[in-house]
This record gives sequence, C-alpha cells and structure tokens, in this order.
Amino acid sequence: MLSNQPYKLSKLGFDDSKPWGDTPKASAFFPAFQHEFKTPTPVESVGEVFLFSPLNKAPGKSFITNAITTVDYFTHWHGLSDSQKEGVFDCGALTAGITKYDIVPLFAKVIFASGPLSIQLHDENHVEKGKFVSGKTEAWIALEDNVELIVGFKPGMKDPFMKEVDHFRSNYTTTQDIKAYFNFYTLNKGESYLISPGTVHAILKGTIYEIQQPCNITKRVLDIEKNQPRHCDFSLDDDRDLYLYNTYFDNLPTKYEPNKNGFYHFDTPYFATQQLSKSQPVCIKDSFSFIFCSDGALTINADGFSEILIKGEVLLIPANYNCSIDLTSTSLGYISYLPPHFKDPFAEE
Repeated sequence: MLSNQPYKLSKLGFDDSKPWGDTPKASAFFPAFQHEFKTPTPVESVGEVFLFSPLNKAPGKSFITNAITTVDYFTHWHGLSDSQKEGVFDCGALTAGITKYDIVPLFAKVIFASGPLSIQLHDENHVEKGKFVSGKTEAWIALEDNVELIVGFKPGMKDPFMKEVDHFRSNYTTTQDIKAYFNFYTLNKGESYLISPGTVHAILKGTIYEIQQPCNITKRVLDIEKNQPRHCDFSLDDDRDLYLYNTYFDNLPTKYEPNKNGFYHFDTPYFATQQLSKSQPVCIKDSFSFIFCSDGALTINADGFSEILIKGEVLLIPANYNCSIDLTSTSLGYISYLPPHFKDPFAEE
C-alpha cells in the first residue's frame, strides 16, 4: 500500500537503442543501478535514462518500487478521495491531466551522447483533428564540462539552409558542413538552456539533464554524421511544418544565469527546476516534487524520515512536505516541480 511519504525511485528505465549512446558513461553515472546495465546481458548503447517518467510502457518507465511505476503512484492517489489526496495532488491541473490523458505532465531524463543527435524540433501545444496534442518546452542542464549543442539558426540563414536541405540529407553531412547556418554552443557543468517549441536544436556530445513537457512527437530536420540517415520528416510542403518554420525558426535559446546566491533556478509555465548547491529547507506548495542527486550525496531529513541520495538517485516528495536537504561541499542536485502558475497543457483551448 502506498502512503503519503517520500519515495526513493528503486529502478531506472532506459533506452539502449540509441546509436549515439554511451553505456560506460551511463553505468558510471548511476553507481546504485550498475547491475541494471549488466543483466541479463550487457546493454548495447544507452542514450537516455529516465528519472521521472509519465510513460507506463517500456522502455520509458521509472519505478517507485520494482513493481510500481511513477504513473502507478499518481493514478493510485488520483483514485482516492479529495481528502486522501491532500498533500499529493494539490495541483488541480495535474489531476485534470491524469483524468483526461492518464499522464503526468512532467518528464525528466539524463542523455548520454557520444556523438550527434539529429537536428530536430518539437511542436507547440495545439489541437489536431479535434484532439489535443502536447507540445514540448524543454530545459537542458549540462552535467559535465564541454557539452556541445546546436540551437537555432544564425541570422538570415534559415532560408539558405532549407534550399540546401535535400542535398545535405542525401549526402554524408558533418558538423563542419553546416557550421555557417547554425549557432553552436558549448556548456560547462551546471549551465543551462531553455528550448522553446519550434526551435531547431541538436545535442552534439555530452551528458545532459533534460526536463520537459511529455511529448513524443519529434520533427527531424537533418541527421549529422550518419552513414544511414533516418527518415527526416520535416517538410515545408506540410502545412503544420510551414507554420512552425514561419513562426518559430528564428527562435534562439534562453540561457539561464546564476542568481545572486550563485546557483541556477529556472521557471517555465510547465515546470520549474532549482539547483541545490547548499543545505536548505524545502517545501514545495501545491505540487509534488522530485530531487535528483547529480554529484556527491544529499541527505533529506523530515519528521520520522531520513534518506541519503547518492549520484544518480531520485527522491519523489509529496506536495506541502517539509524537509531539509543537507549537502557536502562536493554535492550537487536539482529539485523539479510544477510551478504555482502552472499552465495545464491538457486544458481545453
């Protein structure tokens, strides 16, 4: 029986089908879960590890226990009375989202890229054929130095690129071949970018913590450094793609800078994440939250409760739950939650 208390996630979900993945780096990042990367046989190419997942099917699950997924946890609480749900489901928009779509409107994962992902983009929230389609606002936080990215076109270069895109798609294309068209960025550990819907982007290499709206629709513009490119489905002959091209293709990323206390905190209509770099009390009102330890160890204490998180571990915390987080000088973590001004992506337009 689940109770209204924090839970440490006991099992990771991961996708080992990514040709650009990096299994050794993924295994080293999650010391408490190394057995999952080795049994029953060594996994091949882990590109994504799911820390907090709204998906209830493989490979995208995350687990409260070996048998209970995070989706099970939230739907369990949703099935109880309002008084029983108090402290877990204080966010009405979250409840509405699960009622209509059986999904929790938040997704977090770690990406391990040994080589380039495709240049791609995601749509905004919209209604298609009478059905709501979730867009994708996402944030990237570098978990190591020298993370390389492409985000957005250089001024005036989207039209010249699209005139050449068929040539690039039909030939082996390197990052050097497209250097004139796109903005290339290098992030160091802890630095972060917000990527809005419609913004073209690609991770070229590195380890990234990604927090996002749950969305499984990706429009691929171009594969880079692939001998056998995947089908790239973005086309100006498609009305929806043409709308995104005209409306969003000049978008640039938002880079977050440290606040006066020296750590990062970013806020969107769909999620908020705060870097934990010093010991502090925590109580997120009106929303569940989850804490991800990205370095060292974190100790979370509350009345009758104490838990130590080591690198790669995640703790799910009910809403309005008072606790304190203690860090050492080498520790680092992040707490993510639905903000007070949460915009329900599942609401009727």
